[in-house]
Amino acid sequence: MDSYSDITNPLYAVNAGTAKLYVNDEEVTGDVNIPAGTTKIGYAAFYGLIGITSITIPESVININESAFSDCTGLQTVTIGENVQSIDRYAFSGCTSLQTATINAQSIGANAFSGCTGLQTVTIGENVQSIGDDVFSGCTGIASVTIPDSVTSIGSRAFSYCTGLQEVTIPESVASIGYGAFIGCTELQTATINAQSIGGSAFYECKGLQEVTIGESVTYIGESAFQNCTNLETVTFSGESKLYEIRERAFKNCDHLTAIIIPASVSQIYNGAFEGCTMLKDVAFEDPTGWNVWRDIPEKQLRDHATAAELLTTTYANYVWDHKTN
Repeated sequence: MDSYSDITNPLYAVNAGTAKLYVNDEEVTGDVNIPAGTTKIGYAAFYGLIGITSITIPESVININESAFSDCTGLQTVTIGENVQSIDRYAFSGCTSLQTATINAQSIGANAFSGCTGLQTVTIGENVQSIGDDVFSGCTGIASVTIPDSVTSIGSRAFSYCTGLQEVTIPESVASIGYGAFIGCTELQTATINAQSIGGSAFYECKGLQEVTIGESVTYIGESAFQNCTNLETVTFSGESKLYEIRERAFKNCDHLTAIIIPASVSQIYNGAFEGCTMLKDVAFEDPTGWNVWRDIPEKQLRDHATAAELLTTTYANYVWDHKTN
């Protein structure tokens, strides 16, 4: 069997009016085991079938098409074979009763699990290379997620508004964290980031975020990346930091941040990066030489941590800081 859908296989039919699945004229509910030998699950094959509670997808399947299981609101568990190469967009979106998902596909398409509000446990396997845009957006039940070293990209808003998410670790293999990837994750408390680039608004308004560790592989912090993280207290740059740019409003209104070290590798700090950080009174520049805004900033001023903080958050807050590195 090459495909599993009402279009390409006449044994399987969907009565759209009642959201029921029939096999040889018999309604199928509860547990569904897709036959071995099936290689593809077709477009919207199980769309809106509320009577299905579990799905087992065999090793023979290599592709789960768009909206294949969308709005299967009774679906609680899904087991996906390890040979699946791609899960297309909206494949499981709106499966509000889905509680656990183990994913080994190489790519997870946009919105694949968006709106799965009951999803609590997600296991992302070592085969996964890319997490698309909005994949887990609005999955309010996820408390933690581990992203394996195989992943190279995290799409825009991939985990946005996962309001139950409390911690996340992002490995060095990730080249970029997309725009708004964790925006609105209000219960997120700790983030360890080793990606090369942190996209704009990546952690915007993560109001519960208290501690961020930024690994030595990070070269870029995008605009508004941590803006309005009003409980952020600690930002640590680990190892020999390669950070090059801190963009506009990156830490704006992080009003619980009291101290930060600016790595020597930083070449530019853009306007408003630390504006509104009202409690930031201790700024240590690893290299206080060669900085200028509309004029050169004396090294002596930047060697004094309190003065440096005043300049960065208030006096020259809305200027671009340029650093002539050796």
